[in-house]
Amino acid sequence: MPCLDILYTPKELFRSSIKTTTDVQVFEARNGEALLLPAGVTRKLETDACETRGISIRYTLFGGIDLLSFYRLPLHLSAPHSEDIRAIIEALVQVIAADDPLDMSLAAKKHQLTYTLLSKILQLSSRIPQGEKRLLALKRLQGVLEYIEENLETKISIAALANICYLSPHRFNALFKEIMGCTPHQYLLKMRLQKAMQLLSSSNTPVSDIAKRLGFFDQPHFTRLFKTATGLNPTKYRKEIERKLYRKPS
Repeated sequence: MPCLDILYTPKELFRSSIKTTTDVQVFEARNGEALLLPAGVTRKLETDACETRGISIRYTLFGGIDLLSFYRLPLHLSAPHSEDIRAIIEALVQVIAADDPLDMSLAAKKHQLTYTLLSKILQLSSRIPQGEKRLLALKRLQGVLEYIEENLETKISIAALANICYLSPHRFNALFKEIMGCTPHQYLLKMRLQKAMQLLSSSNTPVSDIAKRLGFFDQPHFTRLFKTATGLNPTKYRKEIERKLYRKPS
């Protein structure tokens, strides 16, 4: 998942396993405790709860860089911190449910609660070493990263990205790979697939429409790339998200 998931349940036990590059960690929570499942890691939820609640949320820098990737998050929270997190999420869900685009007070309240939640998470987290050095390097590509995030549904050329940095395409490619650890083409694909994951997990948009919207050649091309990245085709991915993350197992 490309988002941070925060999950809690009033009474029943639930557990989540998180697969990292080195091992699999299992965390348990009950009685109002909460689990924080970071973006970009494989996770699985197991619960007998009738009601497991939570939120999927993404905070970004420079368009598409996960802000929380600069921090080490606590994966398990107990009271009073879990209660504070839960109260903020419940209030945020109520505001989102109101869904009145003409009510500016609701929009302001949504932004306020979103950043209140971020502030609480950061208070409980610690900075990752070398984070400041990485942030300074990323600032050199800020305009490019923001342009990519805003134009994922259009055709993006390397020449256009290079122009933003006032560099030749060759020099831009070298700088981008040095800072990001991948080529611009690889980053574009990654961001489009992340966007597809968001749409699959948060909407009923048909797979064919997602493929077309994000500029893939056709649905089979999109499906092949998506399965290479996630291990599942888009339809199965959507079903697995619904079954493992949001619903009680059968």
